[in-house]
Amino acid sequence: MALTTLLPSLPSDPIYTTLLLLLPFTLTLILHRLLLHPLSPIPGPLLLKLTRLPLLHLSYLGRESTYLTTLFTHSPSPILRIGPNEVLIADGAALAPIYSTNGGFPKAPCYRNFDIEGWPSLFSALGKEYRATRAKSVLPLFATKALREGEGRLRGTVAGFVQRLEGGKRRGGKVDVLDAARSLAVDVVTGYLFGVSYGGLEEGGMGEGKGGKEERKLSASEFVNAFVGVGRFFFLPNWLFVALEKVSQYLFETKETVESMGRVDGYVRRLVEEANEEDGTYQARMLKAGLNKDEVAAQCMDLMFAGTDSSGMNLSTFCWQLAKHAEVYTKVKSEVLEAKRQEPNYDPSSLPYLRSCIKETLRLSMANPTRLPRVVPTGGWLYTPSPDYSFSKPSPSKQASRSYFLPAGTLVSVQIHTMHHNHSVFPDPYAFKPERWLDSSPEHLDKMNRDLIPFSLGSRQCIARNLAMVELNMACAATVESGVLDGARNVGEKVEILEWFNSKVEGEKIEIEYV
Repeated sequence: MALTTLLPSLPSDPIYTTLLLLLPFTLTLILHRLLLHPLSPIPGPLLLKLTRLPLLHLSYLGRESTYLTTLFTHSPSPILRIGPNEVLIADGAALAPIYSTNGGFPKAPCYRNFDIEGWPSLFSALGKEYRATRAKSVLPLFATKALREGEGRLRGTVAGFVQRLEGGKRRGGKVDVLDAARSLAVDVVTGYLFGVSYGGLEEGGMGEGKGGKEERKLSASEFVNAFVGVGRFFFLPNWLFVALEKVSQYLFETKETVESMGRVDGYVRRLVEEANEEDGTYQARMLKAGLNKDEVAAQCMDLMFAGTDSSGMNLSTFCWQLAKHAEVYTKVKSEVLEAKRQEPNYDPSSLPYLRSCIKETLRLSMANPTRLPRVVPTGGWLYTPSPDYSFSKPSPSKQASRSYFLPAGTLVSVQIHTMHHNHSVFPDPYAFKPERWLDSSPEHLDKMNRDLIPFSLGSRQCIARNLAMVELNMACAATVESGVLDGARNVGEKVEILEWFNSKVEGEKIEIEYV
């Protein structure tokens, strides 16, 4: 009787009726995610337990990484729930099981958002076998012996970078070291791996601009910036990512971007068409492994982007930090010149203070600041925190004394920004202090090295890591040795970035200045 009386009183508006009918479902979903979900015991912001939307918004704005790091600053827990089915861990003890032990956990589906022209790259491929087949064909190029044999070519390219900076110093005023470092990086990747240099350093210098003489930009810069830009959508479902990427291209793609993309695409496809399967280059090795030309071109473009963007960011940050910290520059220059005096062919990686400056640069440059999501495999995972875990306080957290079971299918991440700014591992974490790598106790140094992950880690870390480190060691040493940073000072108090998957430098310049 009561029900019969009630039904006629329901509003006739279909929208209102639909909302009313959805209310029980919504309340049930909220209660499940907060109280009944397997991850409900794990602490985290209430809103993030209910929906991914706030983090997706912060990712788009380029502020997600700092926000997540701040959460750990105010929480004693080494693990936080940051989504209905996702957790983030700030404990270095979690790195090995997630990313390296037995190949690590499977990559999250969102990595497929970085496919190129429909082809999974070495970076975006989810299947271990798919990646392994392709990686195996080119791994010999990154072996220590091969890199040593290619040092002569690399030194010549690095010399061109130093000359580029010297030209800027002679002219005076501001020098964009990001563009110069990207030019070096693209020439190293293409010259060493593809056998034909892109010629980025040759494009540098002064040219005619709208306002008169201005520094010419690397022609591949807009290609790199376009790839960086899609990183704001990295964590979206693939169908939505594809839709937003197309809309963004339609609304925001510029003539300069189209020209840059076309130039890089033409350069890569010529290399693939002209490749001899016996010449030992990156593209020839992949063709010999049975890949078709379109996929090889996509793999080459992916490598060209990754090597140019990350190495360019790291080297330019090194120059900017030395220009800012005169006492560090004086000390490292003295070490380099003394090594040169004793042994003209010295190994830059053997110099303790230079090595510390480079490590500190990699810690702070934030070429890739974000979380690296993986999927907990079948059977789940019991995460046991480090007994001495702490983030913002010197004493261990009481919440590190318990374990957390994550069921299969849970998304789990460690974030580079968070690991590199842990107050207990890196005191005064936002300061550039190379001495921390020399003055710490052996036990603490082990923890610092464990938590320094600029290239990720495990079998699926950056395939060009060894080449990138040889390039960085060589370029940093040559820059310091040349004295080109004498009298330079940094422009701006910090390098402002948007924290997308690959960080975007605001203003697209990292500058030093000669006065």
